[in-house]
This record gives sequence, structure tokens and C-alpha cells, in this order.
Amino acid sequence: MIQKIISVFGKQHIQLYSFCTNATPKAFVSSCKHTTNVPKIHVVPGRVMMDKKVELQIKGLKSGAAVTVKSFLEEKGMKFGAYAHFIANSKGEVNTATLPSLGGSYKGTNAMGLYWSMIPEPGQRDGLRLMKKDVTTPYNVHISLLSGHIDPYSPNSGKVKVPVAETNIERLYMADNVERIPVREGALRGALFVPKDPGPYPGVIDLFGTSGGLIEHRAALLASRGFVVLALAYFAYEDLPETLMDIDLTYFEEAAEWLSHHPSVTPGGIGVIGTSKGAEIALLMGIHFPQVKAVVNVSGPAYLTTFHLKFGDAILPAVHRDTSRIIMKEHGISIKECYQEGINEDVFFKVEKVEAPLLLFFGKEDPTFDVTQSAKMISDRLQSYGHKDYEIHVYDGAGHLIEPPYAPHCKGSYHKLFGTNMAWGGDAQAHIKAEVHHWKRTLEFFRKHLSAPLPSRL
Repeated sequence: MIQKIISVFGKQHIQLYSFCTNATPKAFVSSCKHTTNVPKIHVVPGRVMMDKKVELQIKGLKSGAAVTVKSFLEEKGMKFGAYAHFIANSKGEVNTATLPSLGGSYKGTNAMGLYWSMIPEPGQRDGLRLMKKDVTTPYNVHISLLSGHIDPYSPNSGKVKVPVAETNIERLYMADNVERIPVREGALRGALFVPKDPGPYPGVIDLFGTSGGLIEHRAALLASRGFVVLALAYFAYEDLPETLMDIDLTYFEEAAEWLSHHPSVTPGGIGVIGTSKGAEIALLMGIHFPQVKAVVNVSGPAYLTTFHLKFGDAILPAVHRDTSRIIMKEHGISIKECYQEGINEDVFFKVEKVEAPLLLFFGKEDPTFDVTQSAKMISDRLQSYGHKDYEIHVYDGAGHLIEPPYAPHCKGSYHKLFGTNMAWGGDAQAHIKAEVHHWKRTLEFFRKHLSAPLPSRL
């Protein structure tokens, strides 16, 4: 028998599905005769922004019952999942925020463990990375409750895969009160995310790395936190250059000028956030463009890598990548050792010329460049020139892809520039802690230096 239970938490209606079957072990629940004794999954809230925690509670179990909780989502044909083992408390309840997982995809007490520990489900191609393409739609995460401590991916667990209870959670990058506007202004290509409530709001340009194209998830989430954000593509998108060899810094100057004068943006300057190659460009924007009043560097080195950058008639030099030094690791190639030659004073970013405050994040287990070296280079240079308004965070155990929480941690994925899997590094639990801290500091940093935005409704 399947019973559909509607539970109301505040203004949000969440559908909870509870199963009571003849196959349910007696040790699992005390009775199946009354709905009050049927296991139920409660999720609060059932529709939530990606960077917010979800409270998952299971009630109606027998005290000491062993259960497995599984998470699953499918996005554009990619399937990701995780599972965790729990023992119900004396009240016959499991709360993932207070009870430890005893095994499965993660161990220990972590409210969001069933989300960040997701990995590609078996039977798919190698090198998958979950990254939201259509930010106007949510991730639909399916949660199921299974009896006993099992590995749901094991071929021997087929007879016990029937869920005892199920529910769904919607997780969003873009809040309902945010509008996405395609951008084709002059040479600029991208997407602008604007809160619908009356502004103006602080403006931020968002840049990613050598994957190219248009990446929007962080911009949508920042806008949901009260910013006007331009997710800016700069190669391999529409009519933009196909490769990084033809990029000119004046393109980013045009973007800074356009956004700083947008009617929805607070006057007085904008912020820039960049990851990897985008972080290199963010630092250069802070050096050269007075419109930039706050710079966030996420996993970007102290110099340009591989590709020289045009700046009008000038050429900004880059450190050559020696591909003979590539190392193959478990989850893909590491290029950390490829930049040992040619790092000198001529290629260092002149970070002392950045008049804006700086916030920099690095993962110590990043296999794409020497993090310790770059962090020290930047710190030494800023100190020697008396620049005091900066923060540098180097996280133990974190890798390259430091993102807004709580997306699945990716240790490696296919990179089209290299034509193979790239290792990103990081221990999952240490990495997610870094992501939580980095996101909190990023929001605080932009709010402080660009003005305080209005909070999101979600």
C-alpha cells in the first residue's frame, strides 16, 4: 500500500510518500496498520537555494532500526547519487543533521552529506561533472529510505531496493525574484541576472576558466543574494573567439564600463569574481580598470598561464606550460609541475597596483598549479608595497574547484582543452568546509565593499 501524505511547512507544500509493504521487516517499523506508524520523510524546506542547508528527518521507525538513506538526481541525462547508513534513535527517528552516517558515501554527522558526496552512478561514461546548465530550473533531488544497511549499487542488493518512503527536494541556483537577461551588447556576450525588486544593487562580473562557453550558476546564486551579476563569456561561445589565443583585455574593460553604468547597478564601481583562468583575468581587471572596486580570486595563480593576453597593442606575457611534465593521477592529469620554468618578475601580476580590496582563495590540494608558491608571491608583493586591504585563504584538503556549497564534490572531469580527464583534487569533507567558508566570506566581502544588498526571499 502506498500512502501519499501532504505536509505543510510554513507556506511551502511538500509531498511526502510513505510505503508500507509486506516486504517491510518487522524490526524496521512497529506496525503497518496505522499511518502514524508508517515511516515518513520530512524535508524542511522542500524548496531551497543551493547554498542553504536542508533538514531531513525520518519518523515512524522502530528504535535502533538500521536504515539506508539514498539521494539521487538526473540532469541532462547524467545520473548522480549518494547513500548513507543510520541507526534510528530511541524515538524511532533519524535526523541527518544530528545523527552520524555510519557508512556509505560519507561518514560522520553532516546535514548536507547526501548532497556534496554525490558521485556519478554506475554505468555512465567516465569524467562526468555535475554543473547546472539551465539555472532557471531547479535540481530535483529524490530521497528514498531503504531498510537495513545496504549498498544500493551492489548487484546483491536487488531484493531490498524497494523504498520504504520517498520524497523530492528542489534545489535552486536562481531565486524566483531574479530575472535572467541574455546579453548581446556591442562585443559582449553573456547573461545578466537582476533581482526583480526595485534597486539599484551592487554589480559583479563573474568569470570562469578554460572550459569556455557561458557558465551561469554562481552568477544566478549571487543575484539571488542581492547583486546584479553579469555572467560573462569570453571564448568558445556564439561569435566570440574560439580559443584563448585571441583574447583581448579590452573586452573585459568594455564589460566593466557597461555594467558599472547599468541602471540597475549601484553607482561607484563594481566587483569581479573569477575562478582559475577567470581569476587571472579578475586580477588584471583590478590592476588596470578603475571601475573595479572589489576583486575575488578563486584558485587563480600569481601569473598568466599558457596563453598570452592582448591589451590593445600590448602583449601581457604568460608562463609557458611544459606538457612533458604532465602527471597522470587517479582522477585525471595533473599540470601542477608544468609551470616550473619561466616564472620570474616579468610575468608576476603587479598586484600592488590593485587599488581595490582583494580576497583570494586557494586549495592546498589543487593539482593545477603550485598554490603555496602563488599565495606567497602575492602576499609578499602586497606586503612589500604596503597594500593592507587583502585576505588570502589557503585551505588544507581543498582542491581546485572551490564553488558555492553544496554541490557534489568533483575530483576529476573531462576537459576539452586537454582532451582527457583533468584532476581537480581535494578531500570531499575538507573541500566542502572550504566552500562553505569561502562563500560566506565572498558575500560578506562584496556587501562590505560594494554596499549592502537586499536579502533573497528564499
